[in-house]
Amino acid sequence: LSQVRIDVKAGDSSPVNLTSNGVLPVVVYSSAGFDASQINAATVRFAGAAAESWSLADVDGDGRRDLVLKFRTQQTDLRALYE
Repeated sequence: LSQVRIDVKAGDSSPVNLTSNGVLPVVVYSSAGFDASQINAATVRFAGAAAESWSLADVDGDGRRDLVLKFRTQQTDLRALYE
């Protein structure tokens, strides 16, 4: 079992707005021992929601493609969790 680095990208340094109807990007980073492009993105769930879309991009500039998943904020259960 290995650790995988992920990050929720709310845009600038603002906190995530759980009442918005926006999109919440989540990045799964590749590393020397893990290739995020091998993830079946259709099976990924974040806070109960399926990804609306996804793409591969070198987000952290290390030469490896990272998986960027986009989730609809209102489809997650984050708001109920933090109320």
